This record gives sequence, C-alpha cells and structure tokens, in this order.
Amino acid sequence: MSTTPLPDDLDPATRRRVERDFKELRHEFTPILGAEAVESCLRGCLDSLVVDARLNSFVPLLVQRFAREQLGAAAQNQGLLDKSVPEVLFVCNP
Repeated sequence: MSTTPLPDDLDPATRRRVERDFKELRHEFTPILGAEAVESCLRGCLDSLVVDARLNSFVPLLVQRFAREQLGAAAQNQGLLDKSVPEVLFVCNP
C-alpha cells in the first residue's frame, strides 16, 4: 500500500498521528474508491492545510476531518456510499 509523504517540518507526535489517521482512512476508503484516488485526496488535504499552518497542534485533526469529508463526498457522488441521513430539498416558488 502506498503512503503519502509527510512534510519534514512536522514534529514526531504530529507525524505519528497523521500517519495513524491516514492508515485508518486508507483502510476505510480504499475498497470503495481505490488506492490512487484515496492517496490523491490525502495528499491534497495535507498540502492545503499544512502549507499555511502556524501551529502543528491542530493539523492532525483538521487534515483527518477534511480528508474524511472529501473522501465521503467523492464516494457519495459516485453512488458508492449511501448517505447516513436523508436529505430533503425544499423549493419555494415566490
């Protein structure tokens, strides 16, 4: 299984947490979306959140949540994952 390279400036605790979270996301979403799509999403989420981070304290949490939302949305968009809560759209015609 491929791994997303992590930035060198992450402290060891942050690095371990991100690696653990990514491992869980790979385990959950690779059977649904495929390894290439999952790795691309993880890399994109990490790149977009780590670049401007002033503090690394919240990076693992934010990256994990952002990646989970992105992967879940991609799976739902392709009809590969059901929505956990039904959605209702109300349209008002003035």
